[in-house]
Amino acid sequence: PIARYKCAPGTGVAFCGCNRNIHAVTGVKWGFRLVFLVWTRPPNVIVPESQTHVCYFRPGTGRGVWLTTADIRQCLARRNGGDEEQVPEEEDDGCQCNTCTEERKKVSWKECLDKDAPAPNPNATPSTSAGTSPRSPESDRSDNSELQVAPGHCPSRQARTLCDQHDRVELPDVLSEDDMWILYEIWRRHHDDLANPWYKKKPMFSPQEFEDFNRLAQKVVDAMSAKFGETLVLDQAAVNKTNHHGHPPHADNVQFDSVWWKGRQVKQRDEVRA
Repeated sequence: PIARYKCAPGTGVAFCGCNRNIHAVTGVKWGFRLVFLVWTRPPNVIVPESQTHVCYFRPGTGRGVWLTTADIRQCLARRNGGDEEQVPEEEDDGCQCNTCTEERKKVSWKECLDKDAPAPNPNATPSTSAGTSPRSPESDRSDNSELQVAPGHCPSRQARTLCDQHDRVELPDVLSEDDMWILYEIWRRHHDDLANPWYKKKPMFSPQEFEDFNRLAQKVVDAMSAKFGETLVLDQAAVNKTNHHGHPPHADNVQFDSVWWKGRQVKQRDEVRA
């Protein structure tokens, strides 16, 4: 590695999540360590509806609590006296628009698994992408040259990354001791291990818990915006108790246009799971 960090309580390091900042996390062999993770995006980037409920995690994440894009929308709607955001319907509702018609031609991940597909490599690192990349690959092509691809693979070029700066910056003294105790209490009440979930549904935050979680995550976002000199908005936040697995080298901002399985495109709602 070209850099190693062991941050003091309340401090952190910020970096873009593309392949220019491949990173790893050392597992915790003994003791107790909570990590506050905050993901941001440019304000003009919209998270697809199918990805708003996605919790970013890996096998080494351990027990954690997540503030997702859906949580932020729902809690803000309740606070403003509006209706709660509805979970996107995944079942076929019979819509005959062009988008839904094309989506029906794709294969679901469940169908792939039901056809005796090979089991995934247990040592492989699953994707943690929020799926915020543009889904119109034609707009990314700078010429009319024919793209050669292997049979069964995605016929589109990889989407471009949206990060402008690839520097790593330190964030000193972002959170106070009181802030850290507030995050610990939220984690203590709601933590779950998504590799082996205890809850059938993601626990809902109380109004005060959301205000605290969102406020402290925003403190980190503001510090990042100041350091990078650009406007950023909160995408998701998490408090995790890293386990002994840690995280192998990876890039968070894995962007893709589509997912394919044996020559057929997987349905959009199943892309992250696949």
